[in-house]
Amino acid sequence: MSHTEFVRVSVSLIKILWNRIEGFGKYRGILTGTHGINGF
Repeated sequence: MSHTEFVRVSVSLIKILWNRIEGFGKYRGILTGTHGINGF
């Protein structure tokens, strides 16, 4: 696996994880009455 491929895979994984974390924060925010990334 070349360096550029590794970077591309890493970036896509980070995006997926970030979207999950953000989505989880929003879901928790709805439950607790707060919104956004502070909802964790």
